[in-house]
Amino acid sequence: MTLNIEEDLILPFITGLLAIMVTVSTFYISVSQHEHIIEELVSENADLFTEVSQANHEISELTKHLQYYRSTTRAIESLGASHTQAIAVIRAADEYSLDPLLLAALIASESGFKHTSHALPGVIGICGINTQCGSILPYSVYTDRGNIMDAAKLLRDYRDLYHSDFLAIKRYKGWSSLGHQQALAVMKTYRSIK
Repeated sequence: MTLNIEEDLILPFITGLLAIMVTVSTFYISVSQHEHIIEELVSENADLFTEVSQANHEISELTKHLQYYRSTTRAIESLGASHTQAIAVIRAADEYSLDPLLLAALIASESGFKHTSHALPGVIGICGINTQCGSILPYSVYTDRGNIMDAAKLLRDYRDLYHSDFLAIKRYKGWSSLGHQQALAVMKTYRSIK
């Protein structure tokens, strides 16, 4: 029996090549099956993926709100408000669609968030609510929260009437030249913390 070198080399080469082709085909079939399985999973769980995406968006929005709330609280506290007063300002401003920093600047100008007596008769609380102004005030002017809510209501009423934050503050402070100067000071404070 004579051995042909070409046949001896070619036979193992072809056998090896066939083994590689079988392995590649098996791998390709396996990948195709996995792609099919992945497509099936995605299609079966499309609602879940949508819900997760929506939840991520909501978490992002809540994070933004929390950051705004924290920075606003800090800004109000920098004017002398306690944490409880700062929260009351934010809630009142939200209730009456006001910028809480504008309301806080007004309160800071009235009392610095301190419980002091006012020089004018009938003026009560940290917001300097004038109980003789003739406005119907829905909250108790004798508590910080009620005083702040009443101030927010008055400020919103004045802003609706005059369509201007400055004129609303001026009306709150009074139409005198002193009221004008105080309104300018409130706006300056407001711009400095905004």
